[in-house]
Amino acid sequence: MIRYIICYTLSLLLTLTVIVTNSIAKSFEDKKQQESVLLLNSYNQNMNWVKGITRGVLDTFSQTDQSISVRIENMDTKMISSSEYYEVYGSYLLSKYKDVSLSVILVSDNNAYDFLRNYRDKIFPNIPVVFCGVNHFQPQQIAHLEYFTGVEEIISFKETLKLISIYHPETTEIFVVNDYLATGRAWARNIKKDVQELKSEIRIKFSDDVPIKQLQKEINNLPETAAVLLGVYYSDNHGYSSTY
Repeated sequence: MIRYIICYTLSLLLTLTVIVTNSIAKSFEDKKQQESVLLLNSYNQNMNWVKGITRGVLDTFSQTDQSISVRIENMDTKMISSSEYYEVYGSYLLSKYKDVSLSVILVSDNNAYDFLRNYRDKIFPNIPVVFCGVNHFQPQQIAHLEYFTGVEEIISFKETLKLISIYHPETTEIFVVNDYLATGRAWARNIKKDVQELKSEIRIKFSDDVPIKQLQKEINNLPETAAVLLGVYYSDNHGYSSTY
């Protein structure tokens, strides 16, 4: 699973680069000056996933002959994601970037994607948006938005479950670890769907919304024939955060 995510991230960043470079190149036909790109991350830089996306964007643009200034904003929505927060955050971005001419906005993960679907035309009118890492994408979500495109995140749960059966044929139970935040619940829905399609005899159990110490005890008490599948786990129901 980890190798798949790394490979997926790299291919996703390459796809993003093609789309963004085309957008920037078009603007360079009209004016030769430094271009500004905004990277809006849903979460914070403590997460290795966010670090990887950010590093990939910076490394890719550093290899071009174009003069590009990458500005980075981290929404930190694992910690707070209320409608009031989004209103305040929108005002913050509007104030900060009102005099900045952006060529494109890169967006990582669902919360920033949803935020810009609702606020882009108010804060950054007519600025192209390219998203990545979005779960449960549906074309109608952006049908009414111009210059809004990107790459959906599709995780290969089905293939991962098949590999567990192949390399660990003694497995009788798979314990899936997810938190109960928005992304964790989305992953759980995807896994449940893939499990139903597989029609496997292996018992699938999902972690409950419990404190992390209790979760650790449950994992330690699993039988030797059990496998643990880590989905998304950032915070328990007591607010204890675990970055990865």
